Amino acid sequence: MTTTTSRTDGQNTLRDTPHPLARIGAHVIASFADVETPAMVTSALFQEVMSRLMDAAVTAALLRDGKAENGFLLKCSHSLWPNSDMNHPFNAKRDDTTVTEKVRAWRTMPAPDTWPGAACALCGHQAVGFYGKADMMLAASVDYRNTTPRGHAGTALCWPCICCFYAAPYGCYLTGGRTEALHTWDDGFLAEAVDLQVSRNEMLMITGKRASRTKAETLALQTLRRYDHETTAGIELVIFNNNNKGQALDTYAVDQPLAEWLRKSSRKNAHRDGFPTLVRAFTTPEPASKSGGQKTNATTSGVENLAWACFHRPWTIPRRLTSYIVGRSTTLEGPTREATPAANLLTTYLHEVLNVNETDLQEIRDTAARIALLFTEDDPGGKLTGFYTLFQRGNSARLRAWLQRHGITWILDRPTDESELVTSRGFEILFSPAPDSYSWYYREYLLACTISALFQRGWRPRDAEKAAQDFDPDTITAKDIAVLDDTEADPAAV
Repeated sequence: MTTTTSRTDGQNTLRDTPHPLARIGAHVIASFADVETPAMVTSALFQEVMSRLMDAAVTAALLRDGKAENGFLLKCSHSLWPNSDMNHPFNAKRDDTTVTEKVRAWRTMPAPDTWPGAACALCGHQAVGFYGKADMMLAASVDYRNTTPRGHAGTALCWPCICCFYAAPYGCYLTGGRTEALHTWDDGFLAEAVDLQVSRNEMLMITGKRASRTKAETLALQTLRRYDHETTAGIELVIFNNNNKGQALDTYAVDQPLAEWLRKSSRKNAHRDGFPTLVRAFTTPEPASKSGGQKTNATTSGVENLAWACFHRPWTIPRRLTSYIVGRSTTLEGPTREATPAANLLTTYLHEVLNVNETDLQEIRDTAARIALLFTEDDPGGKLTGFYTLFQRGNSARLRAWLQRHGITWILDRPTDESELVTSRGFEILFSPAPDSYSWYYREYLLACTISALFQRGWRPRDAEKAAQDFDPDTITAKDIAVLDDTEADPAAV
């Protein structure tokens, strides 16, 4: 008895591991146990939560058809635990008692006398068995194929670690096919992200229905904007499918500086004031295919598009913002008031995300202020439009020539002003040929700051037919207001 007790010690205790999905599962168990961290989950709470998850698996298995009403959890199980007793093809011919017994046996810790003489591959504790595809989701690469080689028993795991894999899906975004999981080494943020997703997925425990269609990238942005502490690590988006017919594993990441910058978008003035403009910059017309081929005024969510870009194409953020400012200014036939919050937001992006020093940013702002003085009350709108084209891709040589030409005019027209239109340092950072330079970002910043300076001067082209609009830069669409609701309301209602 003493030997058995010593071997079973720790089989109801969660331990931190290096596996992202196991870490997510540990926080799911903590969330269901209503405690702050996995370390606070007692043996009794652990058993209570796992019993609850077992009951949910049994309920889903008894439906026998993932297409049945309330069968979403069973449908998901084919992409999470294929070949398991929860979704075995023979279940269609088995009676309820047999299905229940088999699912409960699958989710019950093996007897100690069957345990292997091996340590858990994740935490080093006594393993209770060898596990493969039906229990443990993809490990590190789709190349691994998550299959057990012939003659190999599988991966040695202890009971808490294998239970973390059973719990992990409740902390993920479930589609019925690929599963999307957010992971970070910042335990505080991971706990909050998982807790929010558990709240959304809890309906699966009760009805088997999908609770939310919010995408994982958007969930990450929502959670970041609500998080009250500085982020200490980047965020990974793990997209996987453990299905027999199409295994997949892709990982995308938001680095810590960008994650922290996004978090501040609901807090610090320079970030918060320009964020609605950034959201509008990512708002696009809804494809005609979604409106029956008819042209409508419907738009896609700017928040969702921005969140997707942060994970998949983060380098497009500055360009998307300046392109929007140019488009708005073209429509208004003059500089838009949105240029100022946009330029301020770009300042924070370059400084905090790309680590550009403030001295160089000030150099660009000073240059933009001088360029704005080149535009007079007698200038037509075509001059500003021509200025925009200098910043298009492949036009850096034309922009440099334009600045050099007007630099001469600047010196001739302002004999008492000793400043240059563009200093040698300005030319260096705007047009550096070094492969690791940020020249492209500096030029985008120069464009935004110039439009901002023109607006602050009150400049309008003499041939502008439209009156300047009193546009509120804080307004965004109702759809995005709902997504970015920063109140402390029930997350499931957001």
